[in-house]
Amino acid sequence: MGEYYINDSVYIMDIGSKSIKCFSPDNNYIHSFNTEVFSEQRIFTHDNFLYMGSYDRDLKTSISLLDLTNKKEISSFGESFDFNHSLQNIIKNKRDLLKDHEYFYAVSDNQPIIEKYDFINKEKLESFNYSFIPIIQKNIEFINSKPDSPNSYTAFVRDSYIDNGELYLLISNQGAKFRANTILRIKLRPNFELNTIYHLPGNIYSTFCIENDTLYAFNNETASIEKIRRK
Repeated sequence: MGEYYINDSVYIMDIGSKSIKCFSPDNNYIHSFNTEVFSEQRIFTHDNFLYMGSYDRDLKTSISLLDLTNKKEISSFGESFDFNHSLQNIIKNKRDLLKDHEYFYAVSDNQPIIEKYDFINKEKLESFNYSFIPIIQKNIEFINSKPDSPNSYTAFVRDSYIDNGELYLLISNQGAKFRANTILRIKLRPNFELNTIYHLPGNIYSTFCIENDTLYAFNNETASIEKIRRK
């Protein structure tokens, strides 16, 4: 379930009802509207458009734009991955979308690829393959060792966040000892570059955000939000 903000209102994407619901800052329901496209990943708004990582099986695009003025017009763009199976193309082309000034970034949850797009032409400018990082190499080896199933897949990017020109990825460690407590810190400017690898104190986290030098992460095992000082 994604969410975004316009002025002081919170808009929540309800996938079950295929609608977007609007709430006031004091949690009062205001209104809702139906939508034919939706995303379970991170989404954002820009110039009165809602940007979502949503695969179009006809156009084979990976990003959808919903015009928030009339709440009906939908367009799509963006490159997609081809997994040589129609269902796999749908379920494995999910992306977190994150805005950073004049560019935005698309982060796959199952491919070690970060894509950089511009807002003006909606074109992919470059991509960054971070499969060289040891934890990613081990994840790929584990995934490749499993039998293929068209109805499922393994995701190793649990969440992503942009702060001050840097991208943070919460990575799971697949295998016999499952963990989800590694965060990759990647510089975005002037070029992609791995900066730091953090290891959180707990074992399994699902989501996080960053404010100044502090990281807030949800620990699944303790059902609590942890406040962690970044080094």
